[in-house]
Amino acid sequence: MNKTLPEFRLNSPQGKSILALARGADFAHPGEDRVIELVASGLLPNRSLRLLDVGCGRGGTAQWFYEHNFGQVTGIDIDKPSIEYARNKYPHVDFRHADVSHLTSFHGDSFDIIYSLNSFYAFTDQLLALHEIRSVAKPGSKLLIYDYTKPLGGRLPEALGSEIGRPIVKEDIKIWLETSRWKLESIHDFTNLYSESYIQLLQKFELKRDEILKLSDQEWYDFITRWYGALQLALTQGTLGGALISAIAVE
Repeated sequence: MNKTLPEFRLNSPQGKSILALARGADFAHPGEDRVIELVASGLLPNRSLRLLDVGCGRGGTAQWFYEHNFGQVTGIDIDKPSIEYARNKYPHVDFRHADVSHLTSFHGDSFDIIYSLNSFYAFTDQLLALHEIRSVAKPGSKLLIYDYTKPLGGRLPEALGSEIGRPIVKEDIKIWLETSRWKLESIHDFTNLYSESYIQLLQKFELKRDEILKLSDQEWYDFITRWYGALQLALTQGTLGGALISAIAVE
């Protein structure tokens, strides 16, 4: 019997496991290690710092920051199976099951560096998320968001459905950061990097087709190749983009 459409979710445990297999690591963002290095390029490794990975997924990015001595890393995600997987595989990182819109369990904690790689688009209330993240940040803390963008007033391709969530509108994020006590430092356009990364990912799907089919089935394979094909086309046409946003926590 065929699956119903809601079961095909890229942010589901099955979707994340397929992407990790294709990418060869527990990352959910395009560009893999190359992008983490870009995000971290302005940071200085310091074991005394505290880092928060918002939307950590299966934990690969948090582990990268730990291994490269950037500080004590905590990863949070709303998906409990992903957190359980990360805890088992990467025991040196503090992984917690938490909703970014409700971080009361973290009150009293404070972080020096907070980053979110291809997770912000999936947050239901992005302004609330920025307020909640600010509540666990020290004044002067750094916020880094690497995510999808879309033009102001632009329409998302129907082929991407609800899976594309809420790409960042640059005009909105500037206001949201200010109202949630963040000072915008920069917005760097990474659309070309996104596009190139998804071309490579589609090639990896083809190369690892047999392994993906063993992990899932033909319907999943068809879904992910069709969806990422539509995503790459949207990036090429300018309907979608990608950016790295940097901000500092203010009083």
